[in-house]
Amino acid sequence: MKARSCKATAPGENILVFKRALGVTTGILPWNFPFFLIARKLAPALLTGNTIVIKPSEFTPNNAIAFAQIVHDIGLPKGVFNLGAGTR
Repeated sequence: MKARSCKATAPGENILVFKRALGVTTGILPWNFPFFLIARKLAPALLTGNTIVIKPSEFTPNNAIAFAQIVHDIGLPKGVFNLGAGTR
């Protein structure tokens, strides 16, 4: 595992920073700005090597379905972007 070294304030000490994926992240979204909010949750998850489960508002599920279709069309591997729509 790679680590990045940073200087500490105390002399003779170093700080090691490890970056690890969390695994599965979630995004429970409100009704406003549904397309933007999905992208806002998805981008950091992908950049850090995580998968994501999005649960859109029950008032705007079609936006999330359209986003899922775009993600599929661009070739993102199965299971990286997951959609769970419903009321509960």
